[in-house]
Amino acid sequence: IDLFAFSEETKAIFEGFKDDWRFARVTIDAQKASIDQAIEKYKEYSSPDLVIIGTDDISENFINKLGELAGHCVEGTEAIIIGPENDVKLYRRLVGMGVRDYLVRPVQAEDIVQIIGASLFEKIGITESRLVAVVGAKGGVGATSMAQSLAWLSAEQLGQKTLILDAAGGWSTLNVAFGVEPTSELKECLRN
Repeated sequence: IDLFAFSEETKAIFEGFKDDWRFARVTIDAQKASIDQAIEKYKEYSSPDLVIIGTDDISENFINKLGELAGHCVEGTEAIIIGPENDVKLYRRLVGMGVRDYLVRPVQAEDIVQIIGASLFEKIGITESRLVAVVGAKGGVGATSMAQSLAWLSAEQLGQKTLILDAAGGWSTLNVAFGVEPTSELKECLRN
């Protein structure tokens, strides 16, 4: 993700994302710059998956520069604009040009997280993620113990974010192995 914005507040939010676990696999370059610097950068270098432009200018001049920027970006590059005014006509025009979203300053970190997450998920999917299923033929064959060991190795030894879910729900022995209270319903598990 490349951010071009003069707003210190916006830049600080993106700098904070560098330490956020949700952005562990995302490279963020937050620059105190304008759309003009973005155009110059992408004349020489390839654009990232997502470009975010902060602006105070939402005039026709900015719209023209946005079109010029699009001409220098790699096909499929997503764009988010952070501007000063809540303007429905501007929003519709930007979306019509292919901009992913338009946010009004001041922006909230969680709003940006949701928009970035949706954008990157649709564009690149869940890369480097794996689903491992351990199935036992009947109770007592060691499937839960094997799943516990695999989850522990993945989390502790490989340093990967890991989720373990036992279809037996509250009747599983996972709570004993990991020292947690089991949830009894799938709805409660998903909420947590």
